[in-house]
Amino acid sequence: MAEYWFADGRAQFVGQNQSGKSTLMALTTLLMLAGSLDRKYVDTFGQSDKEYRYYVEPVADDRDRRDASASTNRGWAWVEYGRIGPLGTPEFFTTMLYTQTKRGVAQMTRAWVVCHGTARVRAGLDLAAGQAVTEPKALEAIDSVTVYPKGQTYAERLATDLFGFDDTDRYATVIEMLKVLRTPHLGQKLNPDWFTSQIRSALPPVAKSEVTELAHGWQELEQLARDRDSAEEARKAIAVYLTRAWRPWADAVLRLHADTLIAADTGVTEARAQVGAAKADLDDARKRLDEEARNTQHLEEARDRTRTELMQLLRSAAYTTAVERANDAKRLRTEANAAKRRAEKAAARLERTRAELEAAKSEQEKADEEHGNAEQELNLAARRAAETATGARLGDQVPQWAASGDVDRFDAAITARRAHVGTLRKLIRAASRASSAWQALDDVAQKAQEQLKERIEAAEATEQALAQALQILSDGLERWATTLGDVCPPVEVRDAWITAVTAQAGTLRPREVLTGLLTREWLDPATGPLTIRVAELRAAAKLQPPAPPKPNATLTHSKVPATRCPIRQCGGSVVTGRHSRPVPAPRCGVWSTRSTVSTQ
Repeated sequence: MAEYWFADGRAQFVGQNQSGKSTLMALTTLLMLAGSLDRKYVDTFGQSDKEYRYYVEPVADDRDRRDASASTNRGWAWVEYGRIGPLGTPEFFTTMLYTQTKRGVAQMTRAWVVCHGTARVRAGLDLAAGQAVTEPKALEAIDSVTVYPKGQTYAERLATDLFGFDDTDRYATVIEMLKVLRTPHLGQKLNPDWFTSQIRSALPPVAKSEVTELAHGWQELEQLARDRDSAEEARKAIAVYLTRAWRPWADAVLRLHADTLIAADTGVTEARAQVGAAKADLDDARKRLDEEARNTQHLEEARDRTRTELMQLLRSAAYTTAVERANDAKRLRTEANAAKRRAEKAAARLERTRAELEAAKSEQEKADEEHGNAEQELNLAARRAAETATGARLGDQVPQWAASGDVDRFDAAITARRAHVGTLRKLIRAASRASSAWQALDDVAQKAQEQLKERIEAAEATEQALAQALQILSDGLERWATTLGDVCPPVEVRDAWITAVTAQAGTLRPREVLTGLLTREWLDPATGPLTIRVAELRAAAKLQPPAPPKPNATLTHSKVPATRCPIRQCGGSVVTGRHSRPVPAPRCGVWSTRSTVSTQ
């Protein structure tokens, strides 16, 4: 037994998924209020996959810790409502449900009970005495207790006395709303239109100002929805523009600027080579100028020495002869002329070197200017290439590639982007083909689901017909057993017969087993002594002289009263399910009447 208390009509149940929270609420609220054990009130998911019988009768499952060996299971479910009456005394309204199941019997015994007064469970209402469950007929003697065999009258009593409804339609609406709202997955079974109409009819009218404000809110919401749709269309248009126009244009512009960058880099390299060559020529000119300057200095020193020697010679004219002086003078003149010519050549060479130096300086300035222009063009092309590559999202390292002039990385990134675009196009085509295949498979699945639904409905109808036939068979067998009195088969044997028939109903090719079981386990043992007795009488009759026959000679059997013989005539029929099948006559040729056994 388990009890759960509600504080001011409220309770909080916490637990993991599949721990029984929704089942507990269905047992304590929906079923007890609806007065019906229909599957739609039992299954917490709002479907028809679970029966109330599961909560009463244990199953042979490791997860079910209840004892599954008993053939009969019974129990109570009850909900107690209390309040303080007008006179200050407590008043209780207790709703109870009694159920009983038997193994092999599809029909479940049920009774709906209402107790309105001061009595309450364990205080005037004892639903169990030790391990024994109290049956509803034991509560009928208690005042203010009413037993309802049908749930409809029970629900009408709750609608009028407990909730104060004038009609049962409003009560049925409340039950339907509870059934919809109690499901764990509310959105799967919710009917918004019906639910809105019921709430609208139950609630007071809304003020016009609130309606106007709500209308404005809906208009703003619709405007937001239109803005959202417009933004979505703009996003799609931008995506199409990027895919079809901008990215191809960016690739082309990037390639164009990459070519310009390569050409500018080549120009810069050539300018640097020209500047290096000009610097080399300038260095050579400077070296030649230094050499000529040294030669000029040497010549000037020689000229000075010559002048000094000339002066010395002129001062030593006293001890030299005139010839020597003349020769010396001629020689000196010749040397002076030669020195003059060398000086003139050196001066001319110096002028040429100076002119070459000026030309080299002008070429260097021009090369420096071209180098500056090339660097500016290179930097501009690098910035444009970096901006284009950054806009194309080629990577976060694009500015570094442009700064370092790494063209190979640009080519690799562009090649990778083109490969990605090709792969994306292939994936789009594959997604289109997969979508078409999915659509075809979805159509096939819908048809298969419809066929499955039809087969499930046919199976449920067949299952219900089978359960009804088994119940009819069980009820007929029980009624037949009650007519036999002391010689009726035991309850265990009858349960075994019903279990065997039920087991055959679940096989692919069911066999007729009840006739054989009844004949083998009960009829033959019951008629065996009669057969032996008849054989003994026949043997005794053969030994004695024949006597005139007497009409209506009878022989009463002590064990099987003739008035309770289960078979009215040899070769009669016994109901074994949905059809009647003939029972073979005993081999002794005996038939039964109400009170005698006659021999032919």
